Amino acid sequence: MVINGKKILQTGFIATTLFVTTSTNAFAQLTYKSNTVYHAGANEIIVSGTPSTKLAVNEGNYTKTTTKTANACGQVRIKPPKQGLTNLTVNGVAIDPTTLTTGEAPRCSKGTLKVAQTTPIKTANGTIVVPGQTASAAIPVTYDTPKVRNISINACGFGTIKTTVTSPTLPATLIIGGTTYTTATLPDAGAPPKLQRINGTASCYTPSGWTN
Repeated sequence: MVINGKKILQTGFIATTLFVTTSTNAFAQLTYKSNTVYHAGANEIIVSGTPSTKLAVNEGNYTKTTTKTANACGQVRIKPPKQGLTNLTVNGVAIDPTTLTTGEAPRCSKGTLKVAQTTPIKTANGTIVVPGQTASAAIPVTYDTPKVRNISINACGFGTIKTTVTSPTLPATLIIGGTTYTTATLPDAGAPPKLQRINGTASCYTPSGWTN
């Protein structure tokens, strides 16, 4: 069906071979010329996926700046995020977690370590313990970590990443399912697909002239 120059794919029944299914809730992902990741103008990226699911998208590293409070013995503990970290600095001093010895952190009791600790270590669960800081002080910590967001894939089989006031540019690269995509070289569909619900039924709109 075509309305106002737009091709309509109604998901309540088999309107096109692109969305052949036996259930109103299980449809193929919507692609653009067989591409599962593509531009829709300068401010939007479309990501295809299994309808009505979440898709993890790694948008690359960003620098996290925070503070950690040292304990009474001057130890600072940093639990890395599940995405991992690089370029760690504690109180301005660079620390490479990959070179640290793994062991049990000395226990602090009434401001005294039960066993002396002079260098950073990494515990069995990955926590980095840095000694030698000012007791009970707020210690600056910085590190780089991937920004991973879960994109909601709609009933038409696509999700979006858009620029915002706080994030005015699109990520330079995306990693999805182990595949790296460079934003600058993604194919540009010109205009995005649309999802509209009519009487509770999802209808998928693609710009006139699209091929998939």
